[in-house]
Amino acid sequence: MADSLTGLASVAFVIKRSPNTIITAGWLGFVDRASISPILPTFTLQESFENSPWRLNIVLPQRLMIKRSLFKNAQLSLGSKLINNAFYVNPNQPILPDTYEYNQLGIVYDPGNF
Repeated sequence: MADSLTGLASVAFVIKRSPNTIITAGWLGFVDRASISPILPTFTLQESFENSPWRLNIVLPQRLMIKRSLFKNAQLSLGSKLINNAFYVNPNQPILPDTYEYNQLGIVYDPGNF
């Protein structure tokens, strides 16, 4: 039972907040034996440029993108995003343990995935 316990906790502090800028910094904490590091620093920057429809959105270590409103309910997003896919695999091999956890980390550039 203890082998399958996983979790995530986060804390973020607002460093700067103005009409055009929000900057935060914080930590992610992982409860997972397969995690490379139990703690990961985070940083976010949201910047709206004056007299421009473009906005910058940085969430490290996950994504970097620029956005532009097109219509009332539509926007254009360009950038990259770090994604993680995880699932369990049962290889059905007598010399291997019963279950493995498979993790895949990748970078997505597809604007439809933002």
